[in-house]
Amino acid sequence: MIAIDYDGVVADTNALKVQWIQEHLGIDVPIYLCDRTSCVPLIGKDNYEIMGSEVYESSASANAPLVEGAADALKTLANSGPLYLLSARTDQRLLYARTWLERHGLADLFEALLPAPKQPKLDVASELGCKVLLDDDPRHLTPARASVSGILLKVGLTGGLRVPAGVEVASSWDDALARILNRIQAT
Repeated sequence: MIAIDYDGVVADTNALKVQWIQEHLGIDVPIYLCDRTSCVPLIGKDNYEIMGSEVYESSASANAPLVEGAADALKTLANSGPLYLLSARTDQRLLYARTWLERHGLADLFEALLPAPKQPKLDVASELGCKVLLDDDPRHLTPARASVSGILLKVGLTGGLRVPAGVEVASSWDDALARILNRIQAT
């Protein structure tokens, strides 16, 4: 079983964040630094909250592109066992994600779409019996759990990045897919 984040992992809402930050703040932020943990120090918590309200609501969410390689990788992973979409989105915002997944023909690949806005995603993944959690925000992959491997997806990463202990980094879905399959086969 595999738990997969939605924003920045399946739907490229990080691309929408890059655009919003440039248009509203005049700052260039690389796409791989648009997760909450990396972005708040760059633009401030208040700006991040305003941006999040705009990016995660229905109209913006509906227009998010697909993260390159996600569709094919998810189809491959669905053949390896159950997939759970595990998002920090609220219930209402997760409905927008469901609509997006249906529009892209991906909703049926997931056993369930689960909100985890208040509890640690690793705890939820562990309770589900997942072997891997794939996320683009390092805060969701710490503290490490022996039962769940954390893989940090940072699409387009070209340089070094501080990574929490016990977390692997993937710079593309091809890389993430290989790491996930290795983890599944190792257990």
